Amino acid sequence: SNAPILVDKILAKEYVKERIGQDHIIPNIAIFDSAEDIDFDALPISFVLKANHGSGWNIICHNKDNLDISVVKNKLNNWLKTNYYAIGKEYQYRNLKPQILCEEYLPNTMDNPLVDFKFFCFHGDPHFLQVDLDRFSNHTRNFYDIRDDGWILMPFTTLYPIGSNKIK
Repeated sequence: SNAPILVDKILAKEYVKERIGQDHIIPNIAIFDSAEDIDFDALPISFVLKANHGSGWNIICHNKDNLDISVVKNKLNNWLKTNYYAIGKEYQYRNLKPQILCEEYLPNTMDNPLVDFKFFCFHGDPHFLQVDLDRFSNHTRNFYDIRDDGWILMPFTTLYPIGSNKIK
């Protein structure tokens, strides 16, 4: 099963790169086994740190001159010693090796908003799509059935309201 590979943020990027190419992934800056391994002076002014073995464990740094490094290290160390399987009982997270991924920062501005797509695949085929818009201002989330007849907006959501901006 590819489930562990596809939930580990580091391994998933390698998986995508091998299949459709490097142009479709956010470039890595570095991978760390502990927060103490990070040389913050060597990082660019803006970057993203995330735990590879969980969900929502992200630190978006717009300007490292304003970053409280001790707070960041404490947060990263807490994530590294947490098995995400214990939180949501999602089996695919159970045996992942905890690491810290540092990626290039992609600006999210009003003029150039990022859209977050999550595809739900069954036996290798995409069936549903989750689209998150305006994540840092007026976060909305739409689900689409993308099987047979195109993109059908589903009448439900989780955590965030259904958005009025329709995709496609």
